[in-house]
Amino acid sequence: MSKVKLNLSLDEKVVQWLKVTATLEGLTVSELIEEWVRERMDDYGSDGDHAKVKYCVECDRKFTGYGAKCPECQRPPTPEEQERTKQAWERLKAELQQIGLWEE
Repeated sequence: MSKVKLNLSLDEKVVQWLKVTATLEGLTVSELIEEWVRERMDDYGSDGDHAKVKYCVECDRKFTGYGAKCPECQRPPTPEEQERTKQAWERLKAELQQIGLWEE
């Protein structure tokens, strides 16, 4: 792929940090920035459709697809998870009853 020139106006401290970081990684500033941008592009998929990448509302895992939950969080709970949830709910109800915030 051919290269094209891009002019950026950045804060002087940012430029100095970029130069040092690029040198430490054995790259030019342009190569460093291009590498970072390519990594970011990979996060969105090759077609550049930003709408596909999102974060799960439950676990904050990055995923693509539909809905607000990642596939792992969409799976039904295991019997053990259901039992732990039931026990936690019972403990919470008991504490709320004890302080007078829950009536049966």
